[in-house]
Amino acid sequence: MKTMKNILSKGLILILGLAISGKCYAESTGASFLQLGIGARQAGLGNAFTGIADDITASYYNPAGLSNLQAKEIGAMHAEWLEGIRYNFIGFVNPLKNGNALGISAVYLYMGGLEGRDGSGNLTGDFGANDLAVTMSFSRRMNGRLNVGVNMKLIRETIADESAAGIGFDMGVLYSLPVRNMKLGVSIQNAGPSMRFINESFNLPLSVSCGVGYKLLNTIDLGLDIKNQPLTGKTDMAFGVEIMPFGMLSIRAGYVVSLITAIANRNSYSNMIGMKNMLGLGLGMGFAVRDYRFDYSFVPYQTLGDTHRISLAIKI
Repeated sequence: MKTMKNILSKGLILILGLAISGKCYAESTGASFLQLGIGARQAGLGNAFTGIADDITASYYNPAGLSNLQAKEIGAMHAEWLEGIRYNFIGFVNPLKNGNALGISAVYLYMGGLEGRDGSGNLTGDFGANDLAVTMSFSRRMNGRLNVGVNMKLIRETIADESAAGIGFDMGVLYSLPVRNMKLGVSIQNAGPSMRFINESFNLPLSVSCGVGYKLLNTIDLGLDIKNQPLTGKTDMAFGVEIMPFGMLSIRAGYVVSLITAIANRNSYSNMIGMKNMLGLGLGMGFAVRDYRFDYSFVPYQTLGDTHRISLAIKI
Protein backbone atom coordinates (compact mmCIF):
# COMPACT_ATOMS: atom_id res chain seq x y z
CA MET A 1 0.00 0.00 0.00
CA LYS A 2 2.85 2.37 0.83
CA THR A 3 4.44 1.65 -2.54
CA MET A 4 1.19 2.47 -4.35
CA LYS A 5 0.79 5.70 -2.36
CA ASN A 6 4.38 6.68 -3.20
CA ILE A 7 3.75 6.04 -6.90
CA LEU A 8 0.56 8.11 -6.82
CA SER A 9 2.28 10.95 -4.97
CA LYS A 10 5.14 11.01 -7.45
CA GLY A 11 2.64 10.85 -10.31
CA LEU A 12 0.76 13.88 -8.99
CA ILE A 13 4.03 15.80 -8.58
CA LEU A 14 5.02 14.88 -12.15
CA ILE A 15 1.68 16.04 -13.58
CA LEU A 16 1.79 19.32 -11.68
CA GLY A 17 5.40 19.82 -12.76
CA LEU A 18 4.50 19.31 -16.40
CA ALA A 19 1.61 21.74 -16.02
CA ILE A 20 3.85 24.39 -14.50
CA SER A 21 6.55 23.92 -17.15
CA GLY A 22 3.93 24.20 -19.89
CA LYS A 23 2.65 27.44 -18.38
CA CYS A 24 6.13 28.90 -18.37
CA TYR A 25 7.13 28.07 -21.94
CA ALA A 26 3.99 27.89 -24.12
CA GLU A 27 2.30 31.06 -25.28
CA SER A 28 -1.27 29.85 -25.89
CA THR A 29 -3.52 26.83 -25.49
CA GLY A 30 -4.58 24.46 -28.24
CA ALA A 31 -6.09 20.98 -28.64
CA SER A 32 -9.39 22.54 -27.56
CA PHE A 33 -11.35 19.43 -28.58
CA LEU A 34 -10.10 17.90 -25.32
CA GLN A 35 -12.53 20.22 -23.49
CA LEU A 36 -15.73 19.17 -25.27
CA GLY A 37 -16.70 16.45 -22.82
CA ILE A 38 -18.13 13.05 -23.73
CA GLY A 39 -21.49 11.35 -23.29
CA ALA A 40 -25.03 12.53 -23.97
CA ARG A 41 -25.98 11.94 -20.34
CA GLN A 42 -23.17 14.19 -19.17
CA ALA A 43 -23.97 16.97 -21.66
CA GLY A 44 -27.55 16.96 -20.37
CA LEU A 45 -26.12 17.51 -16.88
CA GLY A 46 -24.04 20.47 -18.01
CA ASN A 47 -20.97 18.19 -17.77
CA ALA A 48 -21.19 18.39 -13.96
CA PHE A 49 -19.81 14.89 -13.53
CA THR A 50 -16.54 15.10 -11.58
CA GLY A 51 -18.23 14.09 -8.32
CA ILE A 52 -20.63 11.56 -9.91
CA ALA A 53 -18.26 9.60 -12.20
CA ASP A 54 -20.30 6.40 -12.12
CA ASP A 55 -20.08 5.05 -15.68
CA ILE A 56 -17.61 4.55 -18.51
CA THR A 57 -17.35 8.30 -19.17
CA ALA A 58 -15.55 8.67 -15.84
CA SER A 59 -12.45 7.99 -17.95
CA TYR A 60 -12.84 11.58 -19.19
CA TYR A 61 -14.28 13.45 -16.19
CA ASN A 62 -12.61 11.64 -13.28
CA PRO A 63 -10.78 8.34 -13.91
CA ALA A 64 -10.96 7.52 -10.21
CA GLY A 65 -14.62 6.53 -10.68
CA LEU A 66 -13.78 3.64 -13.01
CA SER A 67 -12.85 1.30 -10.14
CA ASN A 68 -16.43 1.60 -8.78
CA LEU A 69 -17.87 -0.09 -11.86
CA GLN A 70 -19.16 -3.58 -11.16
CA ALA A 71 -19.09 -4.96 -14.70
CA LYS A 72 -17.24 -4.51 -17.97
CA GLU A 73 -18.71 -1.63 -19.96
CA ILE A 74 -18.59 -0.51 -23.58
CA GLY A 75 -19.65 3.00 -24.51
CA ALA A 76 -19.99 5.04 -27.69
CA MET A 77 -21.19 8.55 -28.59
CA HIS A 78 -21.88 10.57 -31.70
CA ALA A 79 -22.33 14.35 -31.61
CA GLU A 80 -23.47 16.73 -34.34
CA TRP A 81 -21.58 19.88 -33.40
CA LEU A 82 -21.50 23.45 -34.66
CA GLU A 83 -20.57 24.34 -38.25
CA GLY A 84 -20.81 20.74 -39.47
CA ILE A 85 -18.32 19.42 -36.91
CA ARG A 86 -18.74 15.74 -36.01
CA TYR A 87 -17.44 14.43 -32.71
CA ASN A 88 -17.26 10.76 -31.67
CA PHE A 89 -16.23 8.66 -28.69
CA ILE A 90 -15.74 4.94 -28.09
CA GLY A 91 -14.41 3.26 -24.97
CA PHE A 92 -14.09 0.07 -22.95
CA VAL A 93 -13.54 -0.44 -19.20
CA ASN A 94 -12.63 -3.68 -17.45
CA PRO A 95 -13.02 -3.73 -13.62
CA LEU A 96 -10.64 -6.25 -12.06
CA LYS A 97 -11.23 -8.39 -8.96
CA ASN A 98 -8.47 -6.71 -6.93
CA GLY A 99 -10.21 -3.31 -6.89
CA ASN A 100 -8.41 -2.02 -9.95
CA ALA A 101 -9.87 -1.08 -13.31
CA LEU A 102 -8.33 -0.67 -16.75
CA GLY A 103 -9.79 1.27 -19.64
CA ILE A 104 -9.07 2.42 -23.16
CA SER A 105 -10.99 5.04 -25.13
CA ALA A 106 -10.71 7.38 -28.09
CA VAL A 107 -12.31 10.64 -29.20
CA TYR A 108 -12.27 11.81 -32.81
CA LEU A 109 -13.41 15.17 -34.17
CA TYR A 110 -13.73 15.97 -37.86
CA MET A 111 -14.56 19.10 -39.81
CA GLY A 112 -14.53 19.20 -43.62
CA GLY A 113 -15.31 21.71 -46.32
CA LEU A 114 -12.99 24.46 -45.07
CA GLU A 115 -12.12 26.99 -47.80
CA GLY A 116 -8.41 27.25 -48.55
CA ARG A 117 -6.65 30.33 -49.93
CA ASP A 118 -3.03 31.16 -50.68
CA GLY A 119 -1.06 34.19 -49.49
CA SER A 120 -2.64 36.33 -52.22
CA GLY A 121 -6.18 35.35 -51.31
CA ASN A 122 -6.71 33.00 -54.26
CA LEU A 123 -8.78 29.86 -53.74
CA THR A 124 -6.71 26.69 -53.42
CA GLY A 125 -9.51 24.20 -52.79
CA ASP A 126 -11.28 22.87 -49.72
CA PHE A 127 -9.53 21.05 -46.93
CA GLY A 128 -10.43 19.33 -43.67
CA ALA A 129 -9.31 19.26 -40.06
CA ASN A 130 -9.42 16.43 -37.55
CA ASP A 131 -8.37 15.75 -33.98
CA LEU A 132 -7.74 12.41 -32.27
CA ALA A 133 -6.94 11.44 -28.70
CA VAL A 134 -6.44 7.86 -27.51
CA THR A 135 -6.61 7.47 -23.72
CA MET A 136 -5.40 4.62 -21.49
CA SER A 137 -6.87 4.66 -17.99
CA PHE A 138 -6.03 3.03 -14.66
CA SER A 139 -8.09 3.30 -11.48
CA ARG A 140 -7.66 1.79 -8.02
CA ARG A 141 -9.98 1.53 -5.03
CA MET A 142 -7.71 2.39 -2.10
CA ASN A 143 -10.29 1.62 0.59
CA GLY A 144 -14.05 1.79 1.15
CA ARG A 145 -14.12 5.55 0.64
CA LEU A 146 -11.19 6.58 -1.56
CA ASN A 147 -10.59 5.89 -5.25
CA VAL A 148 -7.79 7.24 -7.43
CA GLY A 149 -7.20 7.15 -11.17
CA VAL A 150 -4.81 8.29 -13.88
CA ASN A 151 -4.95 8.69 -17.67
CA MET A 152 -2.29 8.87 -20.32
CA LYS A 153 -3.47 10.20 -23.68
CA LEU A 154 -1.84 10.33 -27.10
CA ILE A 155 -2.98 13.40 -29.04
CA ARG A 156 -2.87 14.28 -32.71
CA GLU A 157 -4.26 17.35 -34.48
CA THR A 158 -4.33 17.69 -38.27
CA ILE A 159 -5.29 20.63 -40.47
CA ALA A 160 -4.92 20.00 -44.21
CA ASP A 161 -1.40 18.54 -44.66
CA GLU A 162 -0.01 19.81 -41.37
CA SER A 163 -0.21 18.00 -38.03
CA ALA A 164 0.94 18.13 -34.43
CA ALA A 165 1.33 15.31 -31.90
CA GLY A 166 1.61 15.31 -28.14
CA ILE A 167 1.01 13.48 -24.90
CA GLY A 168 -1.17 14.45 -21.95
CA PHE A 169 -1.99 13.21 -18.47
CA ASP A 170 -5.01 13.29 -16.15
CA MET A 171 -5.32 12.41 -12.49
CA GLY A 172 -8.48 12.08 -10.40
CA VAL A 173 -9.56 11.41 -6.84
CA LEU A 174 -13.06 10.36 -5.74
CA TYR A 175 -13.96 10.31 -2.05
CA SER A 176 -17.18 9.13 -0.43
CA LEU A 177 -18.05 11.70 2.23
CA PRO A 178 -19.50 10.78 5.65
CA VAL A 179 -22.80 12.20 4.39
CA ARG A 180 -24.65 9.25 2.87
CA ASN A 181 -24.69 9.07 -0.96
CA MET A 182 -22.44 12.14 -1.32
CA LYS A 183 -19.10 12.04 -3.13
CA LEU A 184 -16.36 14.60 -3.65
CA GLY A 185 -14.22 14.49 -6.78
CA VAL A 186 -11.11 16.33 -7.88
CA SER A 187 -9.64 15.99 -11.37
CA ILE A 188 -6.61 17.47 -13.14
CA GLN A 189 -6.99 17.24 -16.92
CA ASN A 190 -4.67 17.77 -19.86
CA ALA A 191 -1.39 18.30 -18.08
CA GLY A 192 1.64 17.78 -20.26
CA PRO A 193 4.35 19.34 -22.39
CA SER A 194 3.48 21.82 -25.11
CA MET A 195 2.68 20.75 -28.67
CA ARG A 196 4.09 22.34 -31.79
CA PHE A 197 2.06 23.06 -34.92
CA ILE A 198 4.18 24.29 -37.85
CA ASN A 199 6.19 27.08 -36.16
CA GLU A 200 3.90 27.75 -33.20
CA SER A 201 4.03 26.09 -29.79
CA PHE A 202 0.94 25.88 -27.62
CA ASN A 203 -0.05 24.43 -24.30
CA LEU A 204 -2.62 21.72 -23.74
CA PRO A 205 -5.85 23.13 -22.20
CA LEU A 206 -4.95 22.38 -18.60
CA SER A 207 -7.92 22.37 -16.21
CA VAL A 208 -8.58 21.58 -12.56
CA SER A 209 -12.09 20.49 -11.58
CA CYS A 210 -13.70 20.02 -8.19
CA GLY A 211 -17.16 18.49 -8.01
CA VAL A 212 -19.77 17.10 -5.64
CA GLY A 213 -22.22 14.34 -6.52
CA TYR A 214 -25.27 13.49 -4.41
CA LYS A 215 -27.97 10.85 -4.85
CA LEU A 216 -31.30 11.77 -3.29
CA LEU A 217 -33.91 9.07 -2.52
CA ASN A 218 -32.17 6.79 -5.07
CA THR A 219 -34.11 8.54 -7.86
CA ILE A 220 -32.38 11.94 -8.19
CA ASP A 221 -28.73 12.62 -8.98
CA LEU A 222 -27.31 16.09 -8.34
CA GLY A 223 -23.95 17.32 -9.60
CA LEU A 224 -22.04 20.56 -9.02
CA ASP A 225 -18.66 21.25 -10.64
CA ILE A 226 -16.27 24.17 -10.58
CA LYS A 227 -13.61 24.06 -13.30
CA ASN A 228 -10.62 26.37 -13.53
CA GLN A 229 -8.32 26.74 -16.53
CA PRO A 230 -5.09 28.14 -15.04
CA LEU A 231 -3.53 29.09 -18.38
CA THR A 232 -6.47 31.16 -19.61
CA GLY A 233 -7.69 32.53 -16.28
CA LYS A 234 -11.18 31.13 -16.84
CA THR A 235 -13.44 29.51 -14.24
CA ASP A 236 -16.80 27.88 -14.99
CA MET A 237 -19.44 26.50 -12.65
CA ALA A 238 -21.81 23.76 -13.80
CA PHE A 239 -24.90 22.33 -12.13
CA GLY A 240 -26.89 19.30 -13.25
CA VAL A 241 -29.87 17.28 -12.08
CA GLU A 242 -31.04 13.85 -13.25
CA ILE A 243 -34.48 12.54 -12.27
CA MET A 244 -35.44 8.87 -12.69
CA PRO A 245 -39.20 8.87 -12.05
CA PHE A 246 -40.03 5.46 -13.55
CA GLY A 247 -36.83 3.49 -13.22
CA MET A 248 -36.10 3.04 -16.94
CA LEU A 249 -36.58 6.71 -17.89
CA SER A 250 -34.21 9.52 -16.95
CA ILE A 251 -34.80 13.25 -17.47
CA ARG A 252 -31.88 15.69 -17.18
CA ALA A 253 -31.11 19.38 -17.12
CA GLY A 254 -27.89 21.30 -16.55
CA TYR A 255 -26.50 24.78 -16.72
CA VAL A 256 -22.99 26.23 -17.10
CA VAL A 257 -22.02 29.76 -16.14
CA SER A 258 -18.67 31.50 -16.58
CA LEU A 259 -17.30 32.99 -13.38
CA ILE A 260 -14.01 34.45 -14.65
CA THR A 261 -12.69 35.01 -18.17
CA ALA A 262 -9.34 36.80 -18.04
CA ILE A 263 -7.65 35.86 -21.32
CA ALA A 264 -9.40 34.96 -24.60
CA ASN A 265 -8.03 32.07 -26.65
CA ARG A 266 -6.32 33.59 -29.69
CA ASN A 267 -6.65 30.63 -32.04
CA SER A 268 -9.78 30.98 -34.22
CA TYR A 269 -10.10 27.25 -34.90
CA SER A 270 -9.80 26.51 -31.17
CA ASN A 271 -12.40 29.17 -30.39
CA MET A 272 -14.89 27.46 -32.67
CA ILE A 273 -14.68 24.11 -30.86
CA GLY A 274 -13.37 25.22 -27.47
CA MET A 275 -14.84 26.45 -24.22
CA LYS A 276 -15.39 30.06 -25.26
CA ASN A 277 -18.98 29.44 -26.40
CA MET A 278 -19.71 26.39 -24.24
CA LEU A 279 -21.99 28.14 -21.74
CA GLY A 280 -25.68 27.84 -21.03
CA LEU A 281 -28.44 25.27 -20.82
CA GLY A 282 -28.25 21.54 -21.47
CA LEU A 283 -31.21 19.16 -21.69
CA GLY A 284 -31.37 15.40 -22.06
CA MET A 285 -33.15 12.13 -21.49
CA GLY A 286 -32.27 8.46 -21.38
CA PHE A 287 -33.67 4.93 -21.30
CA ALA A 288 -32.12 2.00 -19.44
CA VAL A 289 -33.22 -1.60 -20.03
CA ARG A 290 -31.26 -4.24 -18.15
CA ASP A 291 -27.63 -3.81 -19.25
CA TYR A 292 -28.33 -1.29 -22.02
CA ARG A 293 -28.63 2.49 -21.72
CA PHE A 294 -29.45 4.94 -24.51
CA ASP A 295 -29.06 8.69 -23.95
CA TYR A 296 -29.80 11.86 -25.91
CA SER A 297 -28.92 15.49 -25.18
CA PHE A 298 -29.69 18.87 -26.72
CA VAL A 299 -27.49 21.91 -26.08
CA PRO A 300 -28.34 25.22 -27.82
CA TYR A 301 -25.73 27.91 -28.48
CA GLN A 302 -28.01 30.78 -29.44
CA THR A 303 -27.03 32.25 -32.82
CA LEU A 304 -24.24 29.69 -33.29
CA GLY A 305 -26.74 26.85 -33.62
CA ASP A 306 -27.83 23.75 -31.74
CA THR A 307 -25.88 20.60 -30.89
CA HIS A 308 -27.16 17.05 -30.45
CA ARG A 309 -25.57 13.99 -28.89
CA ILE A 310 -26.58 10.35 -28.73
CA SER A 311 -24.73 7.71 -26.76
CA LEU A 312 -25.03 4.03 -25.92
CA ALA A 313 -23.56 2.11 -22.97
CA ILE A 314 -23.62 -1.67 -22.58
CA LYS A 315 -22.58 -3.72 -19.55
CA ILE A 316 -21.10 -7.08 -20.51
